[in-house]
Amino acid sequence: MSHIQQNNKNERWLAIATWLIIGIGILLRVVVFLQNRNLFIDEANIARNVYERTFAGLAMPLSYEQYAPPIFLWILKVSAILFGFGEYAFRLYTLLMGIGSLLLFMAVMKAFDIKKGLLYPLFLFATGLIFVRYSTEVKQYMPDAFICLLLVWLAMKIDVLGNTMIRFVAIWFLLGTLSIWSSMPSVFVLAGIGVYYGTTAIKQDSKKLMPVIIVSILWLMQFLFYYTTILKPQADSEYLHNFHKDYFIFLIPVSLLQLQHNIQLVGNLLSEAGGYTALVTIFNGLMLLVGGYMLFRKQLEKALLVVVPIVCLYVAAGLSQFSLIPRVSLFIMPFILLLIGYGFNFVLQVRSKIVLGIAVAVACIGAFNHNQLKLLVKPLRNEEITDGMKLLENNKLTAKDVYVHLGAAPAFIYYTEIHPARGQWQTLKYAHVLKYGPNCEAIVQTGGQFGFLYANGNPDEMNACKDGVLKHMAIKASIEEKGCGAYVYVTK
Repeated sequence: MSHIQQNNKNERWLAIATWLIIGIGILLRVVVFLQNRNLFIDEANIARNVYERTFAGLAMPLSYEQYAPPIFLWILKVSAILFGFGEYAFRLYTLLMGIGSLLLFMAVMKAFDIKKGLLYPLFLFATGLIFVRYSTEVKQYMPDAFICLLLVWLAMKIDVLGNTMIRFVAIWFLLGTLSIWSSMPSVFVLAGIGVYYGTTAIKQDSKKLMPVIIVSILWLMQFLFYYTTILKPQADSEYLHNFHKDYFIFLIPVSLLQLQHNIQLVGNLLSEAGGYTALVTIFNGLMLLVGGYMLFRKQLEKALLVVVPIVCLYVAAGLSQFSLIPRVSLFIMPFILLLIGYGFNFVLQVRSKIVLGIAVAVACIGAFNHNQLKLLVKPLRNEEITDGMKLLENNKLTAKDVYVHLGAAPAFIYYTEIHPARGQWQTLKYAHVLKYGPNCEAIVQTGGQFGFLYANGNPDEMNACKDGVLKHMAIKASIEEKGCGAYVYVTK
């Protein structure tokens, strides 16, 4: 067999393996979508905003301590109007974005000339829990990833040198506008695109720098308007600031503790994207560094296109303007995996059989440990509040005898007042909603039988509440699942 024939055969097998991984990723997302788990607290609060507000109202700061971009919310509103206000309607858009992100991620890696090293990061992206979960959840995190990948792909397709000023500015003004109002972190990627085009223009035709400057100014003006009118009022929320404060970094760490804090948060992103074991995290970190170094050496403009958004995220987190909670920073994980893939692609060309063997072995370990193929047979469950509600109903409890912990209230309100099947929960509607740290012993003074429903509560608080009640009453029936549960109490 000739060298050319062998290469053609290898490329065919690579193409088959690539599409097999894509197919597994799509199947995994569709199966988890069809499992139709309950909406949890944040999803329910997004659904409440969509249900209660007009399209114009969704362009204003949201209620219930939520943030989401207007276009994202408008799409959810249209989907809910067309298909009902159930889980499937609310999650359809994120499912499509999850599938689209898979295809785009593959296309972007190919555009970066990643061939042999493509399968490893693609498999991580296709089967990683964080990517599957947020492809089937009512949050903007996977649409963020899709939009950011799409912007990178379009930047490599739209040539600043081959377009007139008016055409270039018009195209990118439209794309930038849609991105900014669809995805807040897209502004980081737009910064990378501006640097990418600017560097290209400076190196090849300085006259083309002007349209890049013009469109960059238009993006900046729009983002400042968006930030001051919608984002800042939400970012200034005391609740959200306290929630995210531990996930900001020190821009310039001046102590060992600050440096450790930064390393831990960055390490969390790397682990969520590529694997949780120390060995795999170290390996991915090395591939990330190798990939970044080699990309800067070989393709400077493309390197800036990917690295500038990462730097912008770091600076924003250092200025307490963007959280490094992994789900919130999910949009950057494909960029991390891209650099890992580029580094892995370089290592696969090394002639040393020992180095090659170690790299492939660790990559296989990482892919095996990180994948969530078990979700094909074991449903993803999180705060299944309706199981607790069924328990209360089966014990003939009505709203006057049911107490709902504040953490469970958003989902409880969604299922009793908004969900298309809300009629089945009418006997529980308008149950008593308790505050955090409720005085549970005061509830038992009424005697008789009552129900307690909780979700998203502090375990210590929940146990203290239960212990207080058990001083006076006994548990007749109970259910406890991940993140939620319900108890039926009777007088001893």
